[in-house]
Amino acid sequence: MNILVADDDRMSREMLRRIIESDEDHTVTLAEDGEEAWKHLCDSTKRFDVGIFDINMPRIDGFRLLERMRATASLRDMPAILCTAAADRSTVGKASALSVTHYIVKPYTKAVILDKLKTVQEEIARHGMEDRDAVLKRLGMDGETYAVLVNALVEEIQNWLQTTRYTADLSRFSKLAQRAAGLSGACATFGLNSLVARLQEVEFTLVSDSAASQGQQSPLLFAQIAPIFELLDQELKRVRRQVDLA
Repeated sequence: MNILVADDDRMSREMLRRIIESDEDHTVTLAEDGEEAWKHLCDSTKRFDVGIFDINMPRIDGFRLLERMRATASLRDMPAILCTAAADRSTVGKASALSVTHYIVKPYTKAVILDKLKTVQEEIARHGMEDRDAVLKRLGMDGETYAVLVNALVEEIQNWLQTTRYTADLSRFSKLAQRAAGLSGACATFGLNSLVARLQEVEFTLVSDSAASQGQQSPLLFAQIAPIFELLDQELKRVRRQVDLA
């Protein structure tokens, strides 16, 4: 992974670089503070998979840097790890509101840092999108055609979701689950791994509820399934943003 590290302490920056690059899968770009980190993030020639940011930095601290990222479409979904000596409720609450992925609490260890990065890498692989250029090569397709087809697929899933979300007849869940499986396969074709995972989760829930009801008419257990639908809806919007930005 390409990792951006921002910390105003020179020794901390260098230690993080050495630890991270001990894994040959990772490369590191260093920033002395949030201001320099922001310049790297805004450089269109660079792409980072994850950022590791100290909270207390001059000019732009870790929180303000994250606020800028979450307000920028191209950086909104980038994973971020905060380095902090404080894990109090106020700090955690503020970080959660900015969608912080993980924490590294000082003093940190090599094992903890590499474990956090491994977790992020697995999350990206499971919930992210396959490299666009690799997908285009695999499908023998140009970028414009890819964008048109993916947007059409997203719209189709949104329509399916709208129907499924308000279905009160559990006897229909089996067919809706079959459709989810088909849509999941289409997403896999286009390398939309995040949508594959969400649709599989919905499919499993629909099948389980359908079996439990034994085909009987019953109100939708909305409180149970609504959060799953909400996550799928958020993922659809995120995928559409990424495709439109590409």
